[in-house]
Amino acid sequence: MTMTSIARDRPLDLVYFSGVDWGYTWQRPQQLASRLSRHGKVLYVDPLGLRSLRLSDLPRIVGRAAERLGLPRERRPERGLTLSAAPLAYLPFPTSAAATRINGRLLRRAVARWMRRSDVGAPVIWVGTPSAAVLEAITGLPARLLVYDCLDRFTLFHEDGEAIARTEQAIVSRVDVVLTASRELYESMGRLNPRTFLVPNAADYAHFSKAASPREPPAALAGLSRPILGYFGEIAHWFDVQAVRSLAASRPGWSLVLIGPLHTAGAGSLLELPNVHYLGRRPYHELPRYLAHFDVCLLPFRVSELTSATNPVKLYEYLASGRPVVSTPLPEVLPYRDVVRIAEPSALVEAVEASLQASGDREAAGRRMAIARANTWDHRVEQILGILETAGGGAGSVGSAGQREPPPRSLS
Repeated sequence: MTMTSIARDRPLDLVYFSGVDWGYTWQRPQQLASRLSRHGKVLYVDPLGLRSLRLSDLPRIVGRAAERLGLPRERRPERGLTLSAAPLAYLPFPTSAAATRINGRLLRRAVARWMRRSDVGAPVIWVGTPSAAVLEAITGLPARLLVYDCLDRFTLFHEDGEAIARTEQAIVSRVDVVLTASRELYESMGRLNPRTFLVPNAADYAHFSKAASPREPPAALAGLSRPILGYFGEIAHWFDVQAVRSLAASRPGWSLVLIGPLHTAGAGSLLELPNVHYLGRRPYHELPRYLAHFDVCLLPFRVSELTSATNPVKLYEYLASGRPVVSTPLPEVLPYRDVVRIAEPSALVEAVEASLQASGDREAAGRRMAIARANTWDHRVEQILGILETAGGGAGSVGSAGQREPPPRSLS
């Protein structure tokens, strides 16, 4: 049976508990959920969070309220995808057992209302965050299959890593399928659940390959001295500020462009350099316009326990443009050393210079684009549908025409 027959013969309805707000930086959750909505009804649930609210969360809360009021948003959901059943009001104390129970029940009721309105009986429940509130919420919800999508080592992002680890282990041990974004996560999750599969990140090739044909540069890049070294994505503690500062300081004639949210207080010494241009966030649909004018794309992450388990989405997006890519030696980037120049932080200058010298190599650009073309989100969804079909076998596989639906079950 082909993957398309799953959509034709039986809709794949899904409740997607995401770890990323729909309106935040466009990442794996939004890419997968939007494509899965072509195969059935999908409810995309914004996360309640794994930590207490901070003042910096105010824009996120305002954005959610705007979505509820139907105000314009950067990226509208595809047909078949409903946004956020998460209650706007909840107890912002994720480490409190009482707050977790209350939040989970509020969330479960909100999801149940959507299921009744949408005539969804027993959906696939997709857990994309090791949240205790989500674990509470899905206990009692009918489910066709239970899926945990592990896209990062979540325990290293937050202070209360031990509690998050316990919740994650509880989820992983009970779900039908675990999907992992990196080899390291595949190994660690596989020890907890034998039904673990490797599903790496990917690129929206059609979107980012537009950068292969440069047009007029965005105003923010017009007039910058060449070459332009570019980075887009979060600038957080895993971004090697010192290595990038050394790179920019040693070549004052080069322009370094940074695009994305800034989440580290240690970036001040980098941003004060005159040839470093921080542009803040830019809409997802505009990123190819900037990428088209990068002479070299940078992936300057620190190699750590956190980033060793990271499969960078931007790697595939950079490759889709055909532009040269220079990266630090991240484990998930090493398999692409034939198309990516990999260097230790102290050797970034030499790696960039070598990339600039070879920038006119059209054959190399074609190889980079071919890698991205073979690693698209559409490919990943086909893989996931095949996994879910196999996981649902016997009692009634996902999308298998002529087989009965498995009895509704809950996580308990």
